[in-house]
Amino acid sequence: DVRVRPDAVARMDLSAALSNGTSLQVLASRTGTRPDSLATLQGLEDLDDADGDGISGRLGRDPQGRPARFGRKGDVATLADFVDSAFRMEMGITTPRVPDEDRAGHPPGVPAPVDPAPEPEVSQDEFDAVVHFLRFLAPLAPAPVDDPEEIEGERRFHELGCARCHVPELPTAPFGSPGVPAGSIAIYSDLLLHDMGPGLEGTCTTGAANNEYRTEPLMGLRYRDRFLHDGRATRVMDAILAHGGEAEAARQAFSRLNRLQQETVLQFLRTR
Repeated sequence: DVRVRPDAVARMDLSAALSNGTSLQVLASRTGTRPDSLATLQGLEDLDDADGDGISGRLGRDPQGRPARFGRKGDVATLADFVDSAFRMEMGITTPRVPDEDRAGHPPGVPAPVDPAPEPEVSQDEFDAVVHFLRFLAPLAPAPVDDPEEIEGERRFHELGCARCHVPELPTAPFGSPGVPAGSIAIYSDLLLHDMGPGLEGTCTTGAANNEYRTEPLMGLRYRDRFLHDGRATRVMDAILAHGGEAEAARQAFSRLNRLQQETVLQFLRTR
């Protein structure tokens, strides 16, 4: 399993890695999303597909069993946990939670003068500042949908069943600060785990099978140039056609549209 940053994926030739069985995971983008109410997400769960629509999303859990909504596998419970993992796993920087290289997993195996920085390499104040910075990032606002083809594409987005998982809007919980009131964000995700089919199998975690992924938020989609959990798709069209599992019916419905009808959906998505 190889984890790569979104900015690095665009410079990589993924064909060799994907063909030899290597599992790639593009690290989740850091876009501002205020804390969503867990009660809201639990209300969206449909563990046994009670409504018979073929979709049975469930809220992820972290290794301690806590409800989790961060990370592509829905396995990180809090923003602070997410930041800690990013420092240690993506940047190799020790934190107040894991303050030395030995406890981080493996000793570096290099002479002591090579790494003279005192441990932890990020202080508690610095760590807290990063968490607060991310918490107060404004969500990326969608562009207006005012072109007739964009309006038609939004209608088809709902008719195809895309919005059953890519829920257009979720409420936010108040943070206890005048700067972060309760409200809503146009996130286009239910933040639940779904079976995406054998074609997208990758890494498994303690709480998610290798074919399960948290619904990718479409907020800020127009700023991305790589799609899906491993960055294999360079076009939104290719990402849609790679959907399977619980999204198979929506994918087939999209495939049945003629090319001009498909383009209206794509034009709408370019406004997100």
